[in-house]
Amino acid sequence: MGASQVTGKRSETGLTRSAADVLEWARTARPQALADLVSALGRLGEPALAPVLASLAGHVDPEVRLVVAQTLGGLPDTSPATIEALVVLSCDAEEEVRSWATFGLCAEGRSRLPRVDDALVVRLGDPCEEVRVEAARGLAGLAPVLDG
Repeated sequence: MGASQVTGKRSETGLTRSAADVLEWARTARPQALADLVSALGRLGEPALAPVLASLAGHVDPEVRLVVAQTLGGLPDTSPATIEALVVLSCDAEEEVRSWATFGLCAEGRSRLPRVDDALVVRLGDPCEEVRVEAARGLAGLAPVLDG
């Protein structure tokens, strides 16, 4: 392993640890800032942050859950933590959270992962039309291409 690989790994680990610390601080000291912090961390586009952000999928504040769904959906990450968080969020009580999470499950690279197709099938029966459309769009991407 080259020096740049080791340095990159240390940097990634440091970023993840720092993000977890800042989010924990916000959760206890400044809960009103938590959604903004999640959004800011998501803008970094760093897949290594996905598990830290995914840990907030069950947060009591719907605004935090919404930003987690938006952020995870936009990160190029297919880790089990991200998929599980998006599946959980796709069943959220809030329509907008379900919609963003379902959209995130449809992202490139996720459509054939375990649990994704099952979660999308469940969302076909969602009371919100937007969620149903996202689920159908995602499942259409799963359909085999037929030679005509």
